[in-house]
Amino acid sequence: MSTENIIHNNSNKCCKCSEVIKGEMIVITEEEKFHKECFKCEQCNCEMSSFYVSSDKKRVCKDCNDKKNSVDCNKCKKPILGSKLTDNGGKVYHVDCFSCEQCNCKIDGAYFIRNDLPYCSKCNEELKAQQNANNTKEIGKCFQCKKPILNSTPMIIVTPEEKYHKNCLKCFKCKNEIEGQFQVLDNIASKHYVCMKCN
Repeated sequence: MSTENIIHNNSNKCCKCSEVIKGEMIVITEEEKFHKECFKCEQCNCEMSSFYVSSDKKRVCKDCNDKKNSVDCNKCKKPILGSKLTDNGGKVYHVDCFSCEQCNCKIDGAYFIRNDLPYCSKCNEELKAQQNANNTKEIGKCFQCKKPILNSTPMIIVTPEEKYHKNCLKCFKCKNEIEGQFQVLDNIASKHYVCMKCN
């Protein structure tokens, strides 16, 4: 709550120094009057012309009130006294501090939260691609083409030793890619598989 103080030219006693006030004074109530130079912030002791009442009932200046009621920016860790941005994770930032954690560009559009930190769209896509590359592993060779099979590619596993890229397993009769279920033509050792249409 902000209160503008009234300056009067009367003779009264100062509540701070108990001296008689001659000339300008600050009047809070009829009983509370101060020399202009005696009316100080109860937090930092600076002179005040207006004041705020803090939660602990102290009269404080605007700077002390702002510091006490402010939150710290998640990026620079300094108090936010003016406008602020809140990300969808609940963290608050100075408007100028809301930037991508990786490239440090100011975020003014779509953004993504990774590990509680904001990332721009471009950096998010790069991190996603890097993460996918790191998670891709070779799980064996294709029984047909002999090329590596990655865990991220569609495959068909006949036995633990016999794996195929999905497009490498073809019907022995019609030569089309096998979709869904298939049958062994002769015996498992022959490795001749047929689609359900040709069975």
